[in-house]
Amino acid sequence: MKWTSGKRIVFVLAIAAFSLQVQAQCIIGNCENGYSVFKLENGDMYTGQWVNGTREGYGRYDWANGAFYVGDFKYNGFHGLGTYYTPDGAIASGVFEDNVFQGADTTVVLPTPIAAPDVLIWDEWINADLAAKSAAAKGTKPVEFGAMVLRAISEFPTDFANVKTVSRPKILARETGWYSNLVTKESVEAGVGAASVSRKAMYYNILYTGSDSLAAIKKYNNYIAVVKGLTIPCCSLIADTYDFSGPNYSSKTTSWLTLSVNGGFEESVYSDMVMELSLNTMLGANGWQITYKIYHLSEMQNE
Repeated sequence: MKWTSGKRIVFVLAIAAFSLQVQAQCIIGNCENGYSVFKLENGDMYTGQWVNGTREGYGRYDWANGAFYVGDFKYNGFHGLGTYYTPDGAIASGVFEDNVFQGADTTVVLPTPIAAPDVLIWDEWINADLAAKSAAAKGTKPVEFGAMVLRAISEFPTDFANVKTVSRPKILARETGWYSNLVTKESVEAGVGAASVSRKAMYYNILYTGSDSLAAIKKYNNYIAVVKGLTIPCCSLIADTYDFSGPNYSSKTTSWLTLSVNGGFEESVYSDMVMELSLNTMLGANGWQITYKIYHLSEMQNE
C-alpha cells in the first residue's frame, strides 16, 4: 500500500518529541556533529548525520514497533525527501516538511531508501564496528598531540588518504568512513569521514572522554596551548572560541581559520582549511568529550 500525494500525514510518534533525555544513550559517535547513533530506552533509534547537536542531514529513524523513516532530517524532524514505512509495509515516499508528509514529488530524485525488509541489526553492526576499530588499532603508533596536528595538516591536501586504514561498516548507503593510524597517545578513536562520495574528507581524533569536568577543561586548555605554540609551515592561522550551553548540553569550541598561506604551499587548498578543538558534554550520558577535527570550510558552508 502507498499513500497518495494528496494525503497529509502528521508524524506525532517518538520522533516529534525526541529530545535529550536522560534515559537515552549516544552509542556511536558523539551525537553532536557528523555521523552518530542515538538510542532511546524504549528501543527507538536514530542513525545518521548531526549538526550542532541536532539531527540534520541524511539518516534513519527506527521505532521499536518496526516502523522506520529513511531520508532527510532538519531541526530534529523529517524535513526534505524521504520514505516512511509502517510495520505492515505501507509506504509514504516523497516530500516531508516539519514531520508532515506533503506528498510525492516526481520532479526530484529521492534518497535511496533502505528496503523495508532490510531491518538493521544494531548489535551486529556495533560488533562489526568494534572489530574494525580493533583491527585499525593494531597498526597505529600513537604520537604526541602537536606531532599529530602537524601531520594532519600535511595530509589535508590529500583528503587524508595516507592515514586511512580499515573501513567502518556502513549502515546508510550515503555514509563513508575509515579508521585512521594517526592518533595521539591518549586517543579514544581516530578516523577519516565524509557524508557522501561527493564530499571532501574530514579527519577527527577523539582525544578524551571522562566524567571529571575539571580534568576535561584542563586538557582542553592544554591542547589549545599546544596548537598556539606550534610553528605551522603552511599557514598563518587565526583562532576564535565560542561557547554554547543549554538545559541538557554544553560545548566550548576553538576554531582556527587560515589567515594567509606561506610560500610553497597551494593557496587554493590551504585557504579552505579549518581546525577545531571542541569540549562537549556527552549526550545521554554523564561525561565530557574532547575532539580534534580538520576539515574543509567550503564543505561546512554548503551544508
